[in-house]
Amino acid sequence: MKAKPQTLRGFLRKLMEKGLVEKVSRPVNLESIPVHQYKVIKQRKAVFFERIVSKSRDSYLKLVSNLFFDRKRIANSLGLTERSLGMELLHAINNPRPYIPNQETLDLGFTKTNGNLFSELPIVKHFREDRGPYITSAVVVSRDPETGRQNLSIHRMMPISRNKLVVRVVEGRDLHKFYVKAAKQKKPLDVAVLIGVDPVILLAAATSTENIDEMFIANSLLKGELKVARCNEVDLNVPKNVEIVLEGKIYPGEKVEEGPFVEIIGVDIERKQPVITVYSVSRKKDAIYYDIFPTSMEHELLMGIPREPVIYKAASKHCEVMEVVMSPAGSHWVEAVVKIKKEFEDQPFLVGISAFHAHPSLKRVIIVDEDVNIHDYVEIQKAVIQRTYPPLDYHVIKGIMGSSLDHSNIRVERKEKTVEYPKCKEIIDATIKGPPYVYLKPKVAQT
Repeated sequence: MKAKPQTLRGFLRKLMEKGLVEKVSRPVNLESIPVHQYKVIKQRKAVFFERIVSKSRDSYLKLVSNLFFDRKRIANSLGLTERSLGMELLHAINNPRPYIPNQETLDLGFTKTNGNLFSELPIVKHFREDRGPYITSAVVVSRDPETGRQNLSIHRMMPISRNKLVVRVVEGRDLHKFYVKAAKQKKPLDVAVLIGVDPVILLAAATSTENIDEMFIANSLLKGELKVARCNEVDLNVPKNVEIVLEGKIYPGEKVEEGPFVEIIGVDIERKQPVITVYSVSRKKDAIYYDIFPTSMEHELLMGIPREPVIYKAASKHCEVMEVVMSPAGSHWVEAVVKIKKEFEDQPFLVGISAFHAHPSLKRVIIVDEDVNIHDYVEIQKAVIQRTYPPLDYHVIKGIMGSSLDHSNIRVERKEKTVEYPKCKEIIDATIKGPPYVYLKPKVAQT
């Protein structure tokens, strides 16, 4: 199926036409935004705020959130069906398409270089437990100081002054690697922060691949029609169609406390993180600020769905893979379910190992037979209960890297002493090992 991706504004318009957007035209206080968001999210709709006010300002930019509130909407935003989404993403990963660099400088209409650079942005504090207001939809563009390869990735970030943001940079991922390389050269790392990108850029940025510019993946989905421009303050190419762009640098050694922050599987802890010094903020005249409500289904799916084709590709080296889904029980991030056509025993274990390699944040992989509907979590768990003998079919791997969001290894023990154990992973082989007829789904007898 040929993808026909929507722009952010075009997709918002289509959702409005279908009655799937709660449009709020009256003035809404910035501090009240999370309450409104939470109510609408429960109704499985997007929410669009046209006028946001606070004690210090008469108005901010417009704000939209919960655009991608289920798997169907994510697929539709790319002009695809739910069934074709995974395969189209996999095809784009396998066939990245370089874009044509453009010497044209980015011009969105308005650029600010002085004063409080974030004053117009309706940055929301979503939960009481959050350290402060966070930008939750930021797509960061960076460049490998050694190879020149660009990278897209999504990071939360919190303003700490009129032109500085502290950003959560996960160790071992590309942005962190680039930051470390630049620091060794005693140079700052150029970054561009994109807010309000088209869905195809958002999905590409959430896709973890090795040695590929994620804009190549986006360009593949766009059939070679991605338009880019050069930044004004930093040496980076960015998509031309974006609502807001922050240009800046991450300087070596500058770190401050970041967190706590409410994440998809609990409250993330405090840790010292790098700081982005922002030199300019560019935006469209009527820019729309895109906000992802933490812990929402939108948050989970945008993180999880792009990992499914990556796991599919890795697992396919060992068997015929039918389907992969990130499970709701794992917040679509730390648990994957892989449906396979099993050919021999021990094959599921190889599938599990390959899944961990493809997505290191995974905590558990469940492997099932082709007769299991992996979009029904109750059916998955029935396979786990009915088809596993735990001493043989549960494989626990100790002392291996896991998700930084998973804090289950931290225990308060005797005398309130906090102990942090090494992380671990689990593979559950929920495929049939005994006589197949025992596991056949019964059919009602005909008279």
